[in-house]
Amino acid sequence: MEDSATKLDETKNKRPETKKTLLTISRVCAIVAQVLFILAIVGEVLAIVGFVTSLCVDWSWIRQQITTNYPDWDFDPAPLTTVNAVGYSLTGVLSCAAGGTVLYFVYRFFKSIVSEQTPFNDKAVHNLLLIGVFSLVSEVLVWAILGIYQAAAHMTVALNGFNGPSLLTCLFVFALALVFKYGTELQKEADTTL
Repeated sequence: MEDSATKLDETKNKRPETKKTLLTISRVCAIVAQVLFILAIVGEVLAIVGFVTSLCVDWSWIRQQITTNYPDWDFDPAPLTTVNAVGYSLTGVLSCAAGGTVLYFVYRFFKSIVSEQTPFNDKAVHNLLLIGVFSLVSEVLVWAILGIYQAAAHMTVALNGFNGPSLLTCLFVFALALVFKYGTELQKEADTTL
C-alpha cells in the first residue's frame, strides 16, 4: 500500500515540471511557426511575381535566342512555353498559400496551448482540424493543377502530383485531433469533478 502511495506522490511532483516543459516547447514551436509563416508569405509574393511574369514573357523569342546564341548547349529549350511557366508558377502560388495557411494554424495551435495552459482545449482541437483540412485541400489542389497542366501541355510523362505520404499525414492529423478532442472532454470532466 505504501509503494502505491509513494508512486502517486512522485507522479504528482513531476507534473509541474512536465507542464513547464510542455509550455516552453509550445512557445518555441509557436515562434518557429510564426517565422516560417512569414517566410511563406515572402514565398507567396515571389510566386505571384513569377506567375505574372510567366504570362508576360515571349517564350518563343527566348527559345529562339537560346538556340541561336548557344548552339553548343546541351539544353533543349522546347519546354520553355507559356503553358509550362504558368503551370509551374500557379502550382507554386497555390503551394505557398496552402503551406502558409497550415503554418498559421500550427502557430495558433501552439499559442492555444500556451494561453490555456493545457494541450487539451477546444481551440487546440479546432486548429488541429483546420491543419488537417488545409493540408488535404493543398494536396488535392496541387494534384489537380498538375493534372490540368499535364493535359494542357500534352505531356506523356506523368508528374508526381499525388503524394501518398502527405495524404497519410493529413489523416494522421485528423486522428490526432480526435485524440485531443477526447482528451479535452476528459479534462472538462476531471475539472467538474474536482
